[in-house]
Amino acid sequence: QWTTPILLSGYQATGSIVASIIQLINVAIGVCIYFPFVKLDDYFTKRYSNILINQLTDYIMKCEDEHEKPEILALDSRLSMMGEALLVKLEQDILNDNITLFYQPQYKDEKIVSLEGLLRFKYLDDNYVYPPLIVNLALEKQLFVKLSMAIVKRAITDTKEFLKFNPSIKVAVNLRLELLTDSQFMNWFYQEIEEAKLPDFCLGIEFTEDSYLPNSIDLSPAFNL
Repeated sequence: QWTTPILLSGYQATGSIVASIIQLINVAIGVCIYFPFVKLDDYFTKRYSNILINQLTDYIMKCEDEHEKPEILALDSRLSMMGEALLVKLEQDILNDNITLFYQPQYKDEKIVSLEGLLRFKYLDDNYVYPPLIVNLALEKQLFVKLSMAIVKRAITDTKEFLKFNPSIKVAVNLRLELLTDSQFMNWFYQEIEEAKLPDFCLGIEFTEDSYLPNSIDLSPAFNL
């Protein structure tokens, strides 16, 4: 039957091992024929994706220079579809606890005294994507709080490892200032810190340069917990 695996099906149909050998040779020939085309398609897919990501990066940088709010998913179809593809990968990374942070050391008397955790995101196992592009995509897709939670969880896990080598190390993660007004997030943040049983003042928050707060705002979620 057609569902019978190759090698077995050849032998079953003919009663001879020769048929199985012929099937194996045919498979090997097919792989040799199609493998270069698969690799070529993979190469051009990555190259085209990098071109679109670079265009999106240029757009974000322009918005930053002109103090405009990006609308990535409202761009032309090529760029918006690339944005959606980045979001799919980001959602998978969040779901699989695969968020990556790089840590920038800060020195005092030639010793590392603190580390600043910075988000790093790869697409198609290629170069790292410009972090503000990922953050703005998350903001547009209402994925920002989930991303921030994943960043904090990763920082807590990493901090536990750092403490094994330096019990006095301080770690900070980059988050947007608007999260101070989110009582649900702030409650979750303090609960995570408490459950992790980290030393006092070991893990903190540094706010990104593009963060802002309105003139009148309630900061009680951050300071009254």
